[in-house]
Amino acid sequence: ESMTEKQASPGQTGMLGAQGARLGMDMAWDMLVGVRQLGRDDIFRKIFNCVCKYSGLLDYKTGASSRSWAFANSVESQGAFVIALRMAREATDAIGVEGWKRIWLMLFELRDLKLLGGGVSSRGKSLLMETEADLLRDDSRREWTMKLVQKGEELDDPNKKKTGVTSVFGAMGRALFGSGENLNAPGSANNSSGKHKSTVHGKEELVIWDDIAPSDDEDEANGSYDDTDGTYSLQGESRLTIGAKFETLLIQENLVLTQERETPVTGLERVDDSNGVHSSARARVRKRLFKSCDFAGLITDSRFMDLKTIGNVFESLIALIPVEPVEEVNGSASSISLEKEHSSSDFSARLSHFPMSPASEAFAEILIAELALRNRDRLSVLWPQHLSAHYGSRLRAIFLSYTENEKSQWKVLTASMEKCIAGLLRISSCAVQRGDICNDVLETWTLLDEVQDGEAKKSMADVFDRHLAEGLWRITRGIDGSSGLAAGGWSGLLALATWCAGRGSRLPPVRVESIGKTVGLSEDDPSLQVYRSLHFLLNVSEVKDVVPSKAANCIRTLVATGEVRRCPKLCIAALDLFRALCNVVELASESASRDEEDEGKRVYWEKHWLPILDGMAEASCSCSESSVRQHALSVLTDVFLERQGGLVPVPLISRALSGICIPLSGRKLVEVRSEDGNVDNDDETTAEIELCIDLLFKPLRHHIKNIIGEGSDTLMSLWGPFLDIVKDILDSGDGSGRDELVLEQLRNVVMVLINYDVLKAELSAGDEVSSATWKAVTSMK
Repeated sequence: ESMTEKQASPGQTGMLGAQGARLGMDMAWDMLVGVRQLGRDDIFRKIFNCVCKYSGLLDYKTGASSRSWAFANSVESQGAFVIALRMAREATDAIGVEGWKRIWLMLFELRDLKLLGGGVSSRGKSLLMETEADLLRDDSRREWTMKLVQKGEELDDPNKKKTGVTSVFGAMGRALFGSGENLNAPGSANNSSGKHKSTVHGKEELVIWDDIAPSDDEDEANGSYDDTDGTYSLQGESRLTIGAKFETLLIQENLVLTQERETPVTGLERVDDSNGVHSSARARVRKRLFKSCDFAGLITDSRFMDLKTIGNVFESLIALIPVEPVEEVNGSASSISLEKEHSSSDFSARLSHFPMSPASEAFAEILIAELALRNRDRLSVLWPQHLSAHYGSRLRAIFLSYTENEKSQWKVLTASMEKCIAGLLRISSCAVQRGDICNDVLETWTLLDEVQDGEAKKSMADVFDRHLAEGLWRITRGIDGSSGLAAGGWSGLLALATWCAGRGSRLPPVRVESIGKTVGLSEDDPSLQVYRSLHFLLNVSEVKDVVPSKAANCIRTLVATGEVRRCPKLCIAALDLFRALCNVVELASESASRDEEDEGKRVYWEKHWLPILDGMAEASCSCSESSVRQHALSVLTDVFLERQGGLVPVPLISRALSGICIPLSGRKLVEVRSEDGNVDNDDETTAEIELCIDLLFKPLRHHIKNIIGEGSDTLMSLWGPFLDIVKDILDSGDGSGRDELVLEQLRNVVMVLINYDVLKAELSAGDEVSSATWKAVTSMK
């Protein structure tokens, strides 16, 4: 108890404090090593827990400035933390889940106090980093951060605005650095903002996970932290103990400070030289800890842990992330410390009372993702045992949470939600290169199929549209021939693509320049990212032959998005994806045809081919741009004339012609002529009419021989509707050159039927084809 009270007060400075820290560190280390060698893990963990407690980083009874001041001025507390962290790396399996929880809580507290890391110049050796590029672009990240800080409030809100730009930077500063309390005086508080703090510790004010303190600029000016060779080795060649090394650092710092104080003032100094000469207490502590501990080694060395130990690490991190925010009023929850802790069960029972800042929650999600990526070779074991339940439950809670509008979404949004989604996207991108486990990981994204957005019902997933779209593109780029994608994996991937395409349709239309041309979609637009992903899968990737035809629904959504957002380029590009998907269906049918009977082939083409035709037909009717409608008609016609048209069962060809192509072309010809009688002067309308005529006649002439071979019933199911449509077209015409073109095409089809001896000049009993043909011809104008 007396030692605990001693740690609560500022430590001694100078050589006396250095010697005390050295003796305490060496005694603690020798005691931990000796007890571990005896095999008494129970005693080892009790001693380890005491060392963690003596660091003072697990007590939140005071404000952030007081805690930071106490730790920065206590070399004993710093020494206890160094011993705990280095022992955690040495005895990864011995400290257990409870020990790892303490390690993470201490690291989170250091992060909140801006004492973690090595400054900007040593980000490669710091925990405050992600190994992969950000999902957002720089401008999008700045906008996202500002909205997160402001909780969706407009910057020019009269109820929030105080003194112009000052209020903006004031809110930003409080989110980045917490309260503006003075580090050099314990117990000080800054109430200039006028806002009442709901907790003593003030952790709820910390929002940005990788924010840095102002003294990080000093770290950069004073040089890098790269002079750390050998400082991380616990059993190196040096005979110096851990305590002796720590004492050496303190002595060196003391000499530097003495030299700074004795440096005379010449009057020639510049203002910008001040940071390079004098370093703050926070900067000195950060550099001291960085040289004494290998923070990044907790992640990088995890690949050497056995499955049980790495499982304990994941379990400890996941347990620290609160499922729901802990309601804390007037610091009632934050006043709990470890002073009365007598067992690890007490610690776990009260774990939810140890506050974590929103920034630390996001930091925990990043650590989970980094650990998973470092152990990618064991992902097939770690995912079902530890990660699947965590990400599944968190994504369900996020995606199926609804608000009334975007502003209310930002009020409940936290940084940990973003990093959870980003972490799963990074793991998914890695998993596609790890065999069958990719199906289990990607199947998690099928939760997006359950999202139901409406006018007054906005899913929280909408806020992460650019994250999800960029993640989709990164996942897609990693897919190759070695990826073991099965039905579950494809379902998750297409669910993600379909949601991103649908989200694009709810974004504002593309703006138009003064010259009347559209600017186009931004590089990180969800719709554009979906197109890139599908184009890669259908045209470039090694798995283009096995892409499911369910992608047709996603492509239809892309076409609709291009129409809503007035972007015809996106519509035309999506129609080209339909053609590429037809080629995929053709290649898949060749392998399936060897094992299936005729009925199986018919079912296959009906299930995979007809939805593609429906999507093309829908685009030719629903799009307002003539160029898009023309392209849709052209692509739909080419589908019947290309190679795959000969592989489709003839009854299905007849069904597609009579149910899709013939009614579509006839309806559009009648509508175009009724809207504008003088069509000869409109080049776009003329081109569209010609394409409709081609769609009406070319597929029929191309397949007429095979249709005749199926018998008169199949032919009449197609020929009767065809004659009715041609009659309606001619009846609505004005005798212009377009009517002559229709009649010429009709004559060509009639001549083909005569050549095949199907159509006869003399009527006979039971000759339905001849009877229907001549009756329709005589009634045409």
